[in-house]
Amino acid sequence: MDIAKNLSLSVVLTLLFFLAGVRIPLLGIVLLPLALHPPLALGLQSGPRMGMAALLLAAAVLYFIGGIDLVLSYSVLIAIMVPLLLSFGRAVAVELRVAAGAVGGVAVSSALLWASFGSLSGLTQAAREVLQQNLAASLAVYSKIGFSEGDLEQLGEHIPAIVKLVLGILPALAFTGFATVVLFNLALLAHRFPGQRPCLLSKGDLREWKAAEPAVWLFIASGFLYLLISSDAVKTLALNFFLVSLTLYFFQGLAIVSYYFHHKKVPFFLRGLGYALLVLEQISMLAVAGLGLFDLWMDFRGLNKKDLTPTQVL
Repeated sequence: MDIAKNLSLSVVLTLLFFLAGVRIPLLGIVLLPLALHPPLALGLQSGPRMGMAALLLAAAVLYFIGGIDLVLSYSVLIAIMVPLLLSFGRAVAVELRVAAGAVGGVAVSSALLWASFGSLSGLTQAAREVLQQNLAASLAVYSKIGFSEGDLEQLGEHIPAIVKLVLGILPALAFTGFATVVLFNLALLAHRFPGQRPCLLSKGDLREWKAAEPAVWLFIASGFLYLLISSDAVKTLALNFFLVSLTLYFFQGLAIVSYYFHHKKVPFFLRGLGYALLVLEQISMLAVAGLGLFDLWMDFRGLNKKDLTPTQVL
């Protein structure tokens, strides 16, 4: 009875979060990531098979409610959750869990978009039109709040270059978005189930997380490729990998900031303001990413000393 009750509750909560996220655009950014949580929590408590069962039942209900289109939209969340569910109960590094879920989301969403527009060129053209419309709308807003005509003309001249850049880095942006969703859900699971933290988060505390040292070569190699190779295709590929590696070190820098917020007992209100500043201010984001990168050599949290035995310390 408990199993059936937990399964039913998981399906109901998933459907509520998903449908509310789809139907309420402004709240969708918050509610859709929460739709992952009930099946993941069930899979963590009762095993991956139960989590998979919740996914399939939710998909079946969505088919009867809205047909195949709604199920296809939900399939993006399924693609994120399946690698996570399969990793539960195994010694898997948290960054591999995050990467697997993000890759699943990017792969399925890309396939659905490609199928919807019929070809890569059709998808690219549609994305270009959307970006151009959004940038034109932004210019209209800027004109109303007092920007000079000269500044607006300069911005207008750069719109094609901006659109080209954004289209080129869409894979990295999508990967980063899905990775953030996965990391949020893992942190939420660790908060709800403290006993499972070592399994979910490797060290058991995200504040002490750091990227694997060989990852720095992805950052270095992609940066050099972008600077040294003249091919546009290679530059675009290198830029995507560079942004993904930069995101990795941003998360590491954020872990450092969180570590000191915790150990210095900074009030929660000030922590919230600090995190908002770090996420919303571009210069702050770059500074945090730099903090994460230089942590490889500086060891700002003293984690290398913690990993040593008493004999090694002496």
